[in-house]
Amino acid sequence: MRPLWDEDLLLVTAPDSRWVGDEARREDISRLPFISTANSTVMQQLEEGQLRANGIPSRRIVLNLGHPEAQKEAVRRDLGVCFFSKTAVERDLARGELRCVRTPGRALPLPLYLASREDKEFSAFQLALKRHIEEARPPGLKPFQGKAEA
Repeated sequence: MRPLWDEDLLLVTAPDSRWVGDEARREDISRLPFISTANSTVMQQLEEGQLRANGIPSRRIVLNLGHPEAQKEAVRRDLGVCFFSKTAVERDLARGELRCVRTPGRALPLPLYLASREDKEFSAFQLALKRHIEEARPPGLKPFQGKAEA
């Protein structure tokens, strides 16, 4: 498993959301109506782990959707708020279709890894794709800061 980079999780709402203003404190986050992925997904488990690490033991999930585009549409319709990786929503934020809520004092990095079996023999195409992924860190994202796992 090779660490790639850390990407921040952003708390995102509709532009004129009724649920939260420009800033959400710890107690606000635990009360907000969240749109999330299915409970068994890795993404939801990562989000929950980051929240617990920031002193937020739980959140109120009101809707589970299986794809980020479906989640974005639900957020645009102000059905709730959602955590997204920065690169998943940067264009929507720039167009004003979604709004990022500040979470002061809460660091929510999402570590990204490239995983493969150690004994895997890659085809030429797979090697090219692997190299592309390893070199494709989006501008402005931090190199991996966590502890590399074996």
